[in-house]
Amino acid sequence: MLPERDIRVESRQNYPVPEIFKVAQTGDVALVKEELLRNRRDPELIYLGFRLLLQQGEAGKNAIAELRKAGGTIAEIASTITNGNESYEDVEQELMPDRFKAILDYKKLVLHDDSVLVEILEEAKSAGVVSRDYSLQELILKIQKDSLETIEKYPHLEETLENHLVAFNSTFGINEPTYLELLSPEEILKLRMQTNAPSLLLLGSLGKYSAREFAKFGKKLDRRSHNHVVEIKDKQVKLIQPYQGENNLCLVQGNALALPYRADSMDQVYEDHLLDNLHAKSKRNTRLATPEQITAIFTEVSRVLRPGGSFCLIEHGYKEDPMTINDRVKYISDMAEARELICLIAQKQGFLVKANHNKELFYIFLANRTSARISNNGIAQYDAPLFAMDMIALRLVKQ
Repeated sequence: MLPERDIRVESRQNYPVPEIFKVAQTGDVALVKEELLRNRRDPELIYLGFRLLLQQGEAGKNAIAELRKAGGTIAEIASTITNGNESYEDVEQELMPDRFKAILDYKKLVLHDDSVLVEILEEAKSAGVVSRDYSLQELILKIQKDSLETIEKYPHLEETLENHLVAFNSTFGINEPTYLELLSPEEILKLRMQTNAPSLLLLGSLGKYSAREFAKFGKKLDRRSHNHVVEIKDKQVKLIQPYQGENNLCLVQGNALALPYRADSMDQVYEDHLLDNLHAKSKRNTRLATPEQITAIFTEVSRVLRPGGSFCLIEHGYKEDPMTINDRVKYISDMAEARELICLIAQKQGFLVKANHNKELFYIFLANRTSARISNNGIAQYDAPLFAMDMIALRLVKQ
């Protein structure tokens, strides 16, 4: 049994938290409505205000109905919400249409759809990751070379990911958009508002990459955050050791099945395809770990999380990447089965499924990883193009 570690930390100056979020924590709907009207020229605060009102039950709905008299954009949004014709996503698109630069469909690349290669090339030139005279043929050869290296070698351990152009390899920083969308602005602001400096934990490091990217991500969420990484393999630990302390990175060698932390000591826990790495062959022929392994992981995560803390995870549901239309049907079917299994086990372990996304958003280019900006209102902005791919992405909350 690994020794438990005391990870209490002292507070430091942090990002400001908008007043509308502070008053929402009191449950005073009238004050939320008042703040929303006071910030009627700020699209982010209007969006956040409507989100907060929608979370206040019947009182929030009544306040939104009253806002139909406010005039302008606020009145229009309030009217469409009251009539049941608008969701969070619709409000976001109306108020912040440029939050995402571009989202391309990853399956087109997997299925060798040439049209997406042209899109990737244009985005690469626009992002400045290739020269303006870079040709389509050069792009195709580069993608083939990087893809082959991914299959034949382990770029995380070889530390050669920097040489890749397109993100074929999963790292925490590449998947940053998925984690930010799972969290939501409210969860980010809740972290920033708490008195004590938050403690975040990543299960597994993928060499130096995910560990360092996770620490950078944690500091973006909250300047005070202490960013803990547990890694079981000797070689991976040695690769990360030189970066100990960078962005408050704290690496511990240990097992996710026996986490070396006190109970109720973490505010958030993350994993990136951890269950893939625990998988055992089964009759279902999936990559997913066995139910017993999933239960064991969730039991430990539940132990170290504080009540109300979040567990964010991204997982596959199929043995191989889908390469044909028929395989894709199987891929989606197996993923639905895996999602149902994970959610069922999570609920049995006392978790609430707070966010359940069927798409993973990740950076197209390696050079853009961890490049998202988070505003003082807790809203993420992506200036780099993203891929969207069918995936299991969940945020579980300890009750």
